[in-house]
Amino acid sequence: MPVWRFDIQSNIIVFFTHVKIYPPAAKTVLEIVLASDEERNALPREEKDLLGQLVQQRTDAEAQDPTSDNDDKNDEPTKENEDEFKEKMNQLNVVYSRLKLLSSDTTASRLTQILSRLQFTKKKQHGVIENLSGGW
Repeated sequence: MPVWRFDIQSNIIVFFTHVKIYPPAAKTVLEIVLASDEERNALPREEKDLLGQLVQQRTDAEAQDPTSDNDDKNDEPTKENEDEFKEKMNQLNVVYSRLKLLSSDTTASRLTQILSRLQFTKKKQHGVIENLSGGW
């Protein structure tokens, strides 16, 4: 098997990725790169799922207790669901911590800066990938 050797200047950083994608030609470079970040994309879905479960748990608890006064809505879960409620809240806090750590609210702007440094003009970043040469 041949061995490849490349002399790379010390000021150049080389990254490798394990994600191989076959993007649709109608997507932009930014859309494709943002979509490749699996964790960043999964966290908002997980947040939505956990919030839905918490709402459902609250709805179920109110439906099981016919003596509860629906006008008196407190935020405390029933005693039998308290552990499950706490676990879901812990999971939700982990999701929020990961989102904060990943700085998900600034991902697109940071990506734009990185692509600019890689000589992708704004036109190329926002253009569809079918307009680019091979390698995508």
